[in-house]
Order: sequence, then structure tokens, then C-alpha cells
Amino acid sequence: MSKLYAGTRRIDITPKLGHNLAGWHLRREAERCITPILARALVLDNGTLRIVIISCDLLAVQEPLSILIREEAAKAAGTNADNVFIFPSHNHYGPDVDVKIFSDNGIQTSLEKEYINNLPGMIAACVKEACQKMQEVLYGYAFGKEEDVLINSRFRRKDGLINWVGDISMASELGLVDPQLSVISFVDENRKPVATIYHYGCHANCGEKDGLKSISWDWCGYASEAIEKSLGGEAFFILGPCGDIHPKEYGVSKEMGEKVAEAAVEITKNINYKDLGNLSTAVNTVELKRRDFTKYDRTQIRDFCSQVEDIETRQEIEKFCYELLNEELKKPAGHVKVRVGAILIGDIAISCIPGELFVELGIEIKQRSSLKPVLVAEIVNDYIGYIPTNKAYTDGGYQVSTVAKLEVGSGEEIVEKALETIERLKM
Repeated sequence: MSKLYAGTRRIDITPKLGHNLAGWHLRREAERCITPILARALVLDNGTLRIVIISCDLLAVQEPLSILIREEAAKAAGTNADNVFIFPSHNHYGPDVDVKIFSDNGIQTSLEKEYINNLPGMIAACVKEACQKMQEVLYGYAFGKEEDVLINSRFRRKDGLINWVGDISMASELGLVDPQLSVISFVDENRKPVATIYHYGCHANCGEKDGLKSISWDWCGYASEAIEKSLGGEAFFILGPCGDIHPKEYGVSKEMGEKVAEAAVEITKNINYKDLGNLSTAVNTVELKRRDFTKYDRTQIRDFCSQVEDIETRQEIEKFCYELLNEELKKPAGHVKVRVGAILIGDIAISCIPGELFVELGIEIKQRSSLKPVLVAEIVNDYIGYIPTNKAYTDGGYQVSTVAKLEVGSGEEIVEKALETIERLKM
């Protein structure tokens, strides 16, 4: 049986003040910095294959930037770019790196362009240093639950609307959540942790108190810090399906992160370690129809924007959303090529989806996969927007507006392609 080797490294990729913060319709230039923004590299090697896992405190890393990062990282590690996987945390308080979630015509300052241009080299240097720290490891897996910090944000409100930004007290009925928290641990011969992967599905938009324009690594950064303090080694966050899953409470990112970390550390006590059985990757491509926005009900924009309490902000966002819709209406019909990936570490599969997958679709992949356990990860190596269920398109709401750029049924097609890609890991 092949031995498994692992090396880790982290790098500080904190932007300068003034950099636009990601994840909001309107510009939010950073006015203060509460925590650093980090990227971590985990290199795994079994003598025949080398895999690079990059976990970072960013909203998303979209093509073509993700291609540049993966190519540079692959050169640094001496592997193929198909074996490099970028796992952003979906942090809404980190630097915008030209992710075209809303518009294809975003403003970019010289400060932001310089940061983006330097990012591939910075991450590649981190990967190279991780390769210089390779050591033999054992691995193990266990899972538990953390049910207290997340909700399905698309609940039906008492006014009949699908929620976007309202408080849970407005709910008339609550939606599905997946509270599973999974941990993959890598330890040295003395059972000392080298790396801890933890997987959980919740938006990283909890935020700091009075921190709208503050740089922060959000709850998952605090979780990683707490795991590292408790166990040692490096902690790597992998985001589970959370297109419709948000924090239950906002402005408490440190408390939320530490609660998730406490559960993750407890889970590690149940891990049985073993030698590596296998290490493999697979990549698959599916062509999906671009959404026909001529069929979109424009009144939905008014409905979800009405939930924003501040009148001036509401008007700005509503105007912006109508502009985005007009932008989409000008685009020709066509298809989008979507790359779906998968990783096998021993007997643990990781399904890699490049968009914001609704929790129901993630659960379906888990339940139907022939390989178990399988961790379903989202926003990996690209960003194609929200990936809703068929029913969600009918229900309406923010997540099926212009931020869902694929035709109805695409989520279900992605599920099938993900299952097919997982099967390829057996070859």
C-alpha cells in the first residue's frame, strides 16, 4: 500500500485599505482591517500522484484568474493543473478579486488590479514552500453535527414572500438545512496533527459588529484559528452547499467560528487513523443552457428589494438589479461549459462544484453517491452563480434572480454530472 505524504503552508494575502470588499451589489471600500486574509496550501502525495488543495478567505475565484492560479500552483508543485483545487470560504468581508457575480462591467481600481495580478504568484510561492515540508502522514475521517448556527435563509415569510434579508422572526415556515460537520485529519507518526480539513455548509457572511466596511476572515477564519490553537497544524476549510444556507445570527463571526471549531475538535476524538488506500482526481465537463431572462418576472426584483429597510440603500439596489436584468437581456442565447471535479483521499470522496449549490442538491449527491463518505464542496475552481433547485425558480426570490445565470433544471444536471465524476474516481 502506498504511503501518504503531506506538506502545508500559509500566506497572508490581506489587501490594502480602500480595496473593494466582495459579495455585495454596491462598492464597499475597506476602511479598517480586523483580521488578516489568508491562503493555505495542503499538498498530498502518494508517490504516483500529487494533489494541491488551496483554502482561502476569499468570496470566490473565478476563471480566468482561477486558471492562472492553478497553473502557477501546478508548476510550483510539479503536478498537473487538473490536480489543483481552490476552495474559497465564500467570505463576504475579503477582497473582491474580479468575481463577476452581478455585472460583467465592474469598476476596478489600480490598487485592485495590482492585487489580482500578484495573487497567482503569491499562492504559488505558498504551494512551493508546502512542497518543501512534506512528511509521512496517516489520515482519518469522522463527522458530527453543529445545528445551532445556521438556517435556511429562503424561508417563507409571513407576508408570503421568499426571504432574502429578513430576520427569522418573520418566518411562517422554515426550509431544509444540513448541519453535518465533517473532518479529515492528517497526523504524523506520533499522532500529532499536520493538517485538519473541516467541511461545513454555511455562508461566510456573518460579519463583525459594525463591520460592514471592515476586512475580516469571517466565521470560518475564526474557526480555523481556534482549531489550530487546539490541535496544532494547519486548518483547511471546505465550504459545503450553502446557496440557501446562512448564519442564524449576524455580527458574531468570532463566536460562530469558535462554536464550529469546538464541534470539529470534538469530532477528531472519534477518528481512527489508517494508511492511504488511494489518491485520485477526476474532472468532467457539462454544457448547460444559459438562462432565458425574457421569461423572468421583473416584479420579483421589487419584491426582494422591499425587504431592505434603509430606503436609500433599497432604491440603489433595486435600480442596480434592473440594470443587471437589462444587461442579461442583451446577451445571446447559448451554453456555458461547466467543469465539475472530484478528489479521492483514501476512501473519502470530495465532489467539487463551481457555484452556489442549494442544500437539497448537495444532500442528493451525498445520498446517491456510490462512494461514501462524500463531501460536497461548492465554489471550487470557478464561480458560475447560484445553482438552485427547479422548485426554487418557481418560488422566486433573490437567489433565482440575475445571480442564477443557468436555465431551470441546470442544478439537477449538475447533480448527475457530479455523480458521474465521482464514479470516475474508481477507475
